[in-house]
Amino acid sequence: MKNIDLAELQRVLKVKSDYDKGLISTDMINPKDYEIINILYNAEIDKKNVEIEKLKTEINEIYRMMKEMIDEAEKNGKVEQ
Repeated sequence: MKNIDLAELQRVLKVKSDYDKGLISTDMINPKDYEIINILYNAEIDKKNVEIEKLKTEINEIYRMMKEMIDEAEKNGKVEQ
C-alpha cells in the first residue's frame, strides 16, 4: 500500500475547503490537486448515494407495512370504502 503524506493530504484538504467556501476558483487549483479533490467529491457522492438507497429501502418497507395493515383492516371490515 502506498504511504500517505499527511502534510500533503492536509494541504489538499485545505485547498478543497477553500474551494468549497468559494474563496478560490478552479483555475487557481493545481491540476493534480483538482484531480484529487474530484476523487474526494466522488467519494462523498458515493456515500450519499448509499444513504439515499438505504432511505429508499426503508420507505419502501414502511409502505409495504402500511399496505399490509390496510389490507388486514379491510379484511376485518374495519376500513370504510
